[in-house]
Amino acid sequence: MHLYGDKYINHMGIWFWLAGTAVIFFTVSRFFGARRLPKGAYVNKAGQRIKQVTCDARLAKFLRSAELSKNGQEIAADDPYLIQSGPYQELVISQPSHIQEFYKNDAKDHTKPQNRNFGVLFGRWAGAAVGMQYGDNWKRIRKHFDPVFSFHSVMQNKQRFDIEVQQLIEGLVENNSYEIDPTTAFKYFTFRALALHLYEDGFDDRVYWRMLELDEMHQNIVRVLSSPTLPDSGLYNWLPTSSGKTLANYLTQWKEFNRITVDHARGGNWKCPVEVIYRAVDTTKELTEKEVTSTLDEILFTNVEVSSKVLSTLFVNLAQQPALQEELRAEIKDRNTKPSEEAKYFAKQDTLLNRVVMESMRVSPAFWFSLPQCTSVDKTIGGYLIPANTPVVIDTRRLNNASYTFGADTDVFDPSRFSKIPSEKLRCGFMKFGAGAASGRCLGKNAADVLFKMMVIGILEKFSLSLPFPALGKEGSSTNIKLTKL
Repeated sequence: MHLYGDKYINHMGIWFWLAGTAVIFFTVSRFFGARRLPKGAYVNKAGQRIKQVTCDARLAKFLRSAELSKNGQEIAADDPYLIQSGPYQELVISQPSHIQEFYKNDAKDHTKPQNRNFGVLFGRWAGAAVGMQYGDNWKRIRKHFDPVFSFHSVMQNKQRFDIEVQQLIEGLVENNSYEIDPTTAFKYFTFRALALHLYEDGFDDRVYWRMLELDEMHQNIVRVLSSPTLPDSGLYNWLPTSSGKTLANYLTQWKEFNRITVDHARGGNWKCPVEVIYRAVDTTKELTEKEVTSTLDEILFTNVEVSSKVLSTLFVNLAQQPALQEELRAEIKDRNTKPSEEAKYFAKQDTLLNRVVMESMRVSPAFWFSLPQCTSVDKTIGGYLIPANTPVVIDTRRLNNASYTFGADTDVFDPSRFSKIPSEKLRCGFMKFGAGAASGRCLGKNAADVLFKMMVIGILEKFSLSLPFPALGKEGSSTNIKLTKL
């Protein structure tokens, strides 16, 4: 008689048979799914093969961005080069001419690789978000989110945003002069403001603290997915692993949070944009709940670090340039604060305020490396034949420092450069909320732009900025700044 009984042995046999079958299926599908490359793929007219960075760059793109970018430049100079992202090969481009060639003729037909080449677990987490979609699916989801993030809709909430700005500022300064770490001080400003904008009457301090708890869970998910030891296979992530359970717990709680908020909004007849979006889930069935919650996750939690980095860069550099600071303060003071006129001021592209924000985003782009997007046809990029369906990644930091667009002094924080560069040159040479044909597609671009400008106005109307230790301040660096009441 077997120690655990025949029934247990039979169950184990079935389990191993299923697991073995899954492994065979996965291996065979990967083999037969491999794409055929055209003759001369990744080779230029001189017969030279494109260079490749040999390390696994799947996580390095985000955890060691500067190192990966430097390695690519040392190996390939300004040419495109290949990286290995887990089991996937991706092309990295960094020059304005590359961007133009990448988007030329087939931009509307570009696709996005499954799970953005981050694996099955990432797909379970964020795969349904609008940022992961393309084509008709992208349009279908954006149809319901775009009205909330139009410039007009954002400006309608300006008074409530003003209160958030003033409350944050009051919490920063206890005396006439105070030193702050801008990265920490402004970390959750846009997060809280966007939550207010999305949930409106359904948002209060209690909801905010619950969202901070969810953000902590979100950060833990990022740490789990960033682990270099996490297997990238459908089979592994199908198993009841600890990482899978951690993700499932977060997704359940995030879904419950939104469902409870929507139910309360309906019961109380509250103004709540998320409730309006949920009607496409519950009534018209145009969206799935997963698409809504994943897109809300993408809007809120994914951008916490990004927005604080932009504001930190902006204020550190203003603190280093008193003359620029005074010029901007004078422009702000002279603006017409009548609501209709102030909206025009926020929308204008030729103001010093706008140029300061743009320069900050040039120095501190949202992500050093963009998420991959695939060509739909064979094309030549940087002199090399690039096959259709090649995932392409943009080195945003190098693009935003290309001398062709910005001149030789790209290491200097100089907002005036944007008054001298033609807009058509920026189309493929500057990645603020996107580059080339993707420029302007960012869902939250209007909200981010307005909120950044509001915080700059709020700070400069009340304080002069300086560095406590000027010798330590460097362009784009993260350091403390000193606020002195005017």
